[in-house]
Amino acid sequence: MSTTKTTTNSSPACVREVRPSDMDAVQRIENDCFPVAWSRASLVQGMRQEKAIFLVAEIDRTVVGYALTWVVLDEAHLLKIAVDPGYQERGVGKLLLERTIEDTLARDGRLIYLEVREANAPALALYDGFGFRPIGVRREYYPETKEDATVMIKYLKAP
Repeated sequence: MSTTKTTTNSSPACVREVRPSDMDAVQRIENDCFPVAWSRASLVQGMRQEKAIFLVAEIDRTVVGYALTWVVLDEAHLLKIAVDPGYQERGVGKLLLERTIEDTLARDGRLIYLEVREANAPALALYDGFGFRPIGVRREYYPETKEDATVMIKYLKAP
């Protein structure tokens, strides 16, 4: 299934499941967005997980973002969401998160949780806008920088 919507700059964005041919672009975005990037092998392993929801966003046939979520039983863990720096602030992250929520519900997911750097104000605002709420802090969660992570949760169905 593919979802096409218009981003804030009026370019149509398509959100779809990742393909093996997308991995070069996913790795590039990973490297550009995270101080310590996941290896290609880790990303490919994520793609191959039976319980994974691994989505990419495309604009003009160019992969500009991705989201990786693992669903175990009725809980989903949003592990990664990233948008190419040249395409940020255009609604791509919103489209990826919206589709992640839809796909989690389709798999009978009851909730989604995630960790986010406490200093990542744009991501915190995105998650807050979708109804995620902070439930705790993981101290020094990011070992490379010793930054804390805010743990956030969104209930999709009543507990």
